Amino acid sequence: MRETDAYRVIFSEADFLPGLMVDRYNEILALQILTQGMDREPVRAALLSELSERMEPASIVERVDPHIRELEQLPPRESGLLQGERARPFSR
Repeated sequence: MRETDAYRVIFSEADFLPGLMVDRYNEILALQILTQGMDREPVRAALLSELSERMEPASIVERVDPHIRELEQLPPRESGLLQGERARPFSR
């Protein structure tokens, strides 16, 4: 991507990673996991490790859609910081 700092990095089935979406917003990666296979702890740990190493973000946050997690029979989770620093508030 050129001349933007916000774009989709991984788009689930389109990138052969069902149930995983990752967006980049400047130096922050937003991760969303929507399937049982991607939600397994070893897979989550590998994802975080690879995203950190390859993308070098300041932070990785998880975006949780409780309704989708319930439909997919995934345990409840909270949205929030997974790795790195909290983002500083936007100021002009």
